[in-house]
Amino acid sequence: MDFKDKRDSDGGGSPSDDEKKIGLERPALEAGAFESRAHGQPPPDPDAGLSEEEKAIIDRRLLWKLDLRLIPWLCLLYLISFLDRTNIGNARLFGLEESLHITAGQYNAALSIFFVSYSLAEPLTNVLLKRLRPSVFIPAIMLAWGLCMTVMGLVHDFQGLMATRFFLGLAEAGLFPGINYYLSCWYRRDEFGIRAAIFFSAAAVSGSFGGLLAAAIQNMDGVGNKRGWAWIFILEGIATVLVGIASFWMVFDFPDEATFLSDVDRQRVLRRLKADQQSSAEHEEFRMSYFWASVKDWKTWLYAVIYMGCDGPLYAFSLFLPTIINGLGYESTTAQLLSVPPYAAAALLTVAIGYIADRTHQRGLCNLGVSVFGVVGFAMLLSAQSPGVQYAGTFLAALGIYPCIANTITWASNNTEGVYKRGVTLGFVIGWGNLNGVVSSNIYRRIDRPLYRIGHGVVFSYLVLFLLGGSGLQYFLLKKENAKRRAGKLDHMVAGKSEKEIEAMGDVRAVFEAEALPVPLLPASSSLPALPDFSSSPSALYPMLAFAFAALLLLALTSWHCIVYPKVFSPLRHLPEPAGGSYFMGHFLHLIREPLGQPIREWINTIPHNGVIRYLDYFNTERIAVVGSKALADVLVHKADDFVKPPQFVRVIGNVIGVGLILAEGEEHKMHRKALLPAFSYRNIKDLFPAFWSKSQELTHSLAKHVEAVQDEHVDLDDWVSRATLDIIGLAAFGYDYQTISHPSGLLAGNYRKILTPDRWTQLALFLNFVLPPWLRWLVPIRNTSDNARASQEIKTICRQMIQRQRARVATSTASDLPINRDILSVAIATGAFSDEDLVNQLLTFLAAGHETTAAAMKWSIYELCLNPLIQHRIREELWTRIPAQHLNYPNDHSEGPYKDFQAAHIDQCAYLQAFCSEILRVHPPIPFTARVATQDTSITGTFIPKGTTLVLSPWAVNRSVELWGADAHVFRPDRWLVPPSAGVTTSGGLQPEYSATRPRLQRQKTLGPETPYAFLTFLHGPRSCIGQSFARAELACLIAAWVLAFETKFCCPEKCGESGFDGKTYAAGVEVVVGISARPGNLKVKVRSLGKR
Repeated sequence: MDFKDKRDSDGGGSPSDDEKKIGLERPALEAGAFESRAHGQPPPDPDAGLSEEEKAIIDRRLLWKLDLRLIPWLCLLYLISFLDRTNIGNARLFGLEESLHITAGQYNAALSIFFVSYSLAEPLTNVLLKRLRPSVFIPAIMLAWGLCMTVMGLVHDFQGLMATRFFLGLAEAGLFPGINYYLSCWYRRDEFGIRAAIFFSAAAVSGSFGGLLAAAIQNMDGVGNKRGWAWIFILEGIATVLVGIASFWMVFDFPDEATFLSDVDRQRVLRRLKADQQSSAEHEEFRMSYFWASVKDWKTWLYAVIYMGCDGPLYAFSLFLPTIINGLGYESTTAQLLSVPPYAAAALLTVAIGYIADRTHQRGLCNLGVSVFGVVGFAMLLSAQSPGVQYAGTFLAALGIYPCIANTITWASNNTEGVYKRGVTLGFVIGWGNLNGVVSSNIYRRIDRPLYRIGHGVVFSYLVLFLLGGSGLQYFLLKKENAKRRAGKLDHMVAGKSEKEIEAMGDVRAVFEAEALPVPLLPASSSLPALPDFSSSPSALYPMLAFAFAALLLLALTSWHCIVYPKVFSPLRHLPEPAGGSYFMGHFLHLIREPLGQPIREWINTIPHNGVIRYLDYFNTERIAVVGSKALADVLVHKADDFVKPPQFVRVIGNVIGVGLILAEGEEHKMHRKALLPAFSYRNIKDLFPAFWSKSQELTHSLAKHVEAVQDEHVDLDDWVSRATLDIIGLAAFGYDYQTISHPSGLLAGNYRKILTPDRWTQLALFLNFVLPPWLRWLVPIRNTSDNARASQEIKTICRQMIQRQRARVATSTASDLPINRDILSVAIATGAFSDEDLVNQLLTFLAAGHETTAAAMKWSIYELCLNPLIQHRIREELWTRIPAQHLNYPNDHSEGPYKDFQAAHIDQCAYLQAFCSEILRVHPPIPFTARVATQDTSITGTFIPKGTTLVLSPWAVNRSVELWGADAHVFRPDRWLVPPSAGVTTSGGLQPEYSATRPRLQRQKTLGPETPYAFLTFLHGPRSCIGQSFARAELACLIAAWVLAFETKFCCPEKCGESGFDGKTYAAGVEVVVGISARPGNLKVKVRSLGKR
């Protein structure tokens, strides 16, 4: 039954599509055009009268047509075939032997029985292929082996496994020799090699794909009461059956009967083969003489020896690679994944060797050169002790085995003439090679693990004696044979014979030259044309080849980056690491599902470590979480110059906060920090307290008026707090009142609102900006990308205007006036150390980082105040006793007069307020994590850190470390910062509370339970610590004080409060952590009740 259309639409009588495209017409075909083949003559030339250039165009398009119809589907068939025969090695890792209660010897017997039936059937399969037609034979055997594979997943004992493996080998026997023979009947000898290589590279791809597929399928373990290994067989068997059914339509017959060819194209294919001295152009009938001609040919048996030299190692390698890698100490899933890269590399080289051999006609030399890789690879496996070196040996082993398979088959096919003789020869060669699978199945014994000396030694011997030695011997014998033919020493063989009789002699005839020299030559007496230059016949193969090469190269690079390096070669692979993670994305999915820093907060308390924890980010990129005090000291202080901010972080965040003090590195950072230190000294910060208190009072007054006006005590804090901190930074840092509290629609507030609102588009834009190169990121068609760029430019314009105004102010000030100008910008200008562009970057840093981080801390403060009403009351009581009455209320005339004498001591002496601020900054640090990159090979607490390694420092994690803070590290408890007055401890940071026998005082950090300053990481430490921490503490304390004095605050939804969220993962009242520049409580809705004037 033929499942395909019988004719193309033109029926062979009209111009072909190729001819129409180039404007050619052709005469009608003469009757009996194909019958001439029976008399040994080539079909008539349908392109007679055309120029060579026009013929070349038609020839290229014909090859396009052949390649697109034949190669992709045949590659898929062999990929499935090789996957089905070798997946038992993957199944073994997932409990096959344990489930069937079989021994290692019985497992090897199950492997061996496949090759017995497979090898015995192969010599006859090509005869059946020719007699039954490819369109019937190939789909039929696929259905047969697909059913065998499916049934293999249902067996329950050793006998069932043996039976299914035997019939699987019997059914699969016809595919590999059949398709190689089939392709040799379509293509010229100088075109066949690259196509055979691409076809066979499917075996290497199946090795890559099989490991990944098995690792995925085994997750079905237990489904339907079936083990994971059983589902590997069942699902892959069902897939084979489906592809087999489709093959009735997708596999075509030989050129003289293929239905996808028009009559004209059929003539062209047959003439190309005839010009290449191939009798596959003839319609032969089978005779036993063809069989005996193959048996008596010495080349058949030497090719069989060569093929056993690569096919035996091939099966040993493909069946036992996961086992070999598992023996190196890797778990089953990791072993499956680590088996992918060697196959990918082998597929690349297989295609490359096929191309080179076609161009040079030096298949013998290609075998000799490539086999050296395999010899060296197995020598490494035999001699090396290091897992990394042994794994590198598997790469070389794959590179030395896989290319020789396709190259040897092509070599044998090209040097064997006659349709049936070539088919029988390929059957013998491939069958004998596959019979050595019996040997391969029994040489890797479990008792030999982990070094497998016997197995590696046998494969090494195969490669040296049979592949390397056999290829060398065949090369020199063929070279000698060709020399005889050129010299005319074999002309007597054709003396007195007719042309038909000479043609029937096949590769024995004197004019047939074996493929051993760079350019095959024909005697002058031959009437056959010389072979055309291969480069003049590009076809669909080239774009397919380019695409396949690029895909395999990408697979190889991805495999190296995602699997090989982090699992085998990374010097960091032995560090403590969290469990779980995906095969290719590591712990990335865990990281993005939770707020940044949250997973590290869990790992620091659950994973035993020596100060560093390794985890894998997207595409298994290594990250080192620095979580121990000694490790932090190395990174932040002792070896601070060895670590810098990640370049992509500087590039992206620099657009928002400017490349100021936070992002500057090296000498530039040191110079800027030295110049700005006077502006951020506590002596200068004390003079800014009136501005802090004035704006804090303005916030509470404006909010109270708003609540009164709208008659709604429910408040969305995000906008209000951000505007307040923006006003404070403007007045205290730059001497300019932005008035964003009273004018929320102002340009500056609007632009920052646009930049800092982390909607999904903004987050996506930021992520793409991190991963895309600079020249491409602006092309990303995301609205927020261009919007943020415009907002940043507008903010920079505002900064330049402030700088010009302040420069003029400083220039016109006298010496006596300068002390009055205590805003940070004026002090920075007065130093003369900054250019205008430097100041723009510094202002952007102060504006974005300064106001956003304090706003986040303030929102967390209100969250904790709502969660702990008693804390509100305690802070309020303390403030009433410490702040003078004239500073408690906002003036009716909105003037700043009452606050000009507001002193830092009014806030500093409020010990519980200071303790509350410190606890807020500990439990809810605004910046959850920061990153550093090693600029050179270095070490942390003795652990080697290679150049380029990304380190993650997480205040969220360190500030809640149980090791550093005790069992209640996750509990919000301000009292941990207080000591009894009798302890006689003064405070740090210049804050000097009064002594009192009735009021607790703030404890210095170094007298806390943790004996190290690195337990509190909110402001970092060392030369890169936050220069503005005194500014931030003072600003936050004033905001909290004003808020507590003005309002009693509750959650809008007290019924959602439940637990307090002290576990660090859940938060009360439906609050979620939102991460942008800072980490702040999102969806924080509160209800405020104004307390009125006091």
